[in-house]
Amino acid sequence: MGKIFKALWKFKFVIYVLLLLLIGFSVGAIESTMAPQFCGSCHEMDHVYNAWEKSSHATYWNEHKRAGCMDCHAKPGIVGLLEAKFGNGSKSAYYHVIYMFNKDKEKIYQKIIRAHADAPYQACLKCHKDFQDSDRAKAISFPHHSSDCDFRNEMCDKCHQFVVHSYKNVPYEPPHKTICYNCHKKEDVEIDDCTTCHAGQSEMRNGKGAEGVVGKKDVMYDDVACTDCHSNSDKMDFKPVVQSCIDCHDGDEDYGMPKIKEMQKEVKEKLPEIKKEINELREAIKLARREGKDVKKAEKLFNQIVFNYNFIKDDGSKGVHNHRYVMLILQNINSDIAKIKSITK
Repeated sequence: MGKIFKALWKFKFVIYVLLLLLIGFSVGAIESTMAPQFCGSCHEMDHVYNAWEKSSHATYWNEHKRAGCMDCHAKPGIVGLLEAKFGNGSKSAYYHVIYMFNKDKEKIYQKIIRAHADAPYQACLKCHKDFQDSDRAKAISFPHHSSDCDFRNEMCDKCHQFVVHSYKNVPYEPPHKTICYNCHKKEDVEIDDCTTCHAGQSEMRNGKGAEGVVGKKDVMYDDVACTDCHSNSDKMDFKPVVQSCIDCHDGDEDYGMPKIKEMQKEVKEKLPEIKKEINELREAIKLARREGKDVKKAEKLFNQIVFNYNFIKDDGSKGVHNHRYVMLILQNINSDIAKIKSITK
């Protein structure tokens, strides 16, 4: 053994170089296989990759802040990364091989997909540290995000399972209310106040909540409760009942659907236009940054536009909850759009 070590010692430089190459190759291999494009290269994952590519996690205005596969599907830290890469990766590779020899193709196909399907909540918390600052959490706030909630660890991928992989060619699909009912019925958890979850709608009615826009209470804020309009809430049907509006206004039919359509008309027209502008502004900011322009103000305005756009959209009433305030927000958005264009031109 001594002679062997002496012989190897003569080639220590070569051994060092080989070790460095091996380490470098291993690190490089891990780095390259972490790219979303690598995951999407497998035919089983192409639809998953395509859904991610259309999501907000892939198309954020700053290309350096995108969330890739391992950002979501691995726990923070080196142990979590290795567990996802080698633990889940080996499962996926194993099922990929036996797929060719197994008659039940669909079953094995699903196992390949599910090998990497877990998105631990710790991964979400790396970016979503403060839910109160989230533009989406502003419209509907969830007490489950608080640290003392028993369901906190389940909420991310149970309720937001389509936030990235929608499979419906849309960038985002919010949690459906039936998900809430399932848990609340099962655990017998009562909700005493609508604003516990619908804080955004309450703020809208109160003329608050949008960034950079000060408003006033809706004329009905003090006299009309949520359940006066959403009068079938006891039956777990929270759609507004138009007849309630007519009854409140002494049977005047004009205060039913005609009035609602009148208030919603401009909002329905403007929101798709703003969404288009957001996509164009995102690209304009990227281009201006590459050209060396100072885009910090543009980025701040862009975030405000996105926040206020989502605030109106996620409110869900299309202006009915507080029409005057929504018109002020839309004016503010148009002003911010013009400012960004002047910065990036």
